[in-house]
Amino acid sequence: MIKTALTAIAAAGLALAVPAAAQQVVPVTFAKGKSAATLTGSIKGDQDRSYTIDARAGQTLTVTLKATKGSVEMNVYAPGNDTAISLGSTDPYKFTTVLPTTGRYKVQVYQMRASARRGETANYTLTIGVTGSAAKASTDALVPGTKYNATADISCTTS
Repeated sequence: MIKTALTAIAAAGLALAVPAAAQQVVPVTFAKGKSAATLTGSIKGDQDRSYTIDARAGQTLTVTLKATKGSVEMNVYAPGNDTAISLGSTDPYKFTTVLPTTGRYKVQVYQMRASARRGETANYTLTIGVTGSAAKASTDALVPGTKYNATADISCTTS
């Protein structure tokens, strides 16, 4: 009886783990001296795969997606944001932008709903590049000889 219960619990745990495999996250790093990486992948049905890349504000992010079998599109997300800065419906295969913030960006590759519902498999090549230097921190200069960032003459009168 206990063995049957443990087997049922283990089977339920495996069944719950299957949907988590449908959404995979792959961290992207560049080879030494390189500013881009080309990755290949395959997704089936409603699977999607997210690629994460760390970059700084002021750098340029370029993402290119090419389907080698089937049909794929991509979304690009800024750090900590659930709203895409590039939607597959408008920029499905190439996206370039100067990054507004520093952090971990996400590129999500997925199939269109009709292909996903049919359980089709799509193969693709994804190239992610980050170029340029980060934006320099703003410095607010001090007025020479003072501890202040600004000075002004103010007229005073007595009433």
